[in-house]
Amino acid sequence: MHIVIRPSCSQTKNVDQKIQILKSKIETVNNSIQHLTGELAQLGNSLQRLSQESSSLQMNCQQQSTAINEVKSSQDRSEQGLLEIQQKMEDIHYATYDGSLVWKIIEVKKKSRK
Repeated sequence: MHIVIRPSCSQTKNVDQKIQILKSKIETVNNSIQHLTGELAQLGNSLQRLSQESSSLQMNCQQQSTAINEVKSSQDRSEQGLLEIQQKMEDIHYATYDGSLVWKIIEVKKKSRK
């Protein structure tokens, strides 16, 4: 003997309503997935652009660092040249007009005791 249970009309309507609710929620989830996929693509593009800008900034920093090092080197050479000129000016200062050289001896007493 077989027993067949048939759902009532109210049960069928209830199941149909639940199916419609589930379909609506699935559609909402699908829309959210599409929206998030679009945002993810935008973020990926932004990340790529920022990475390129970062590389460009890094290259600019390296170029500026090289330029600064060149300026420092040039400044060091200029300072050395200035010191040499100052030394020559001191040498000229102690020379007389007749061509003889006047020596400046520092700490004469100390050196004469030796």
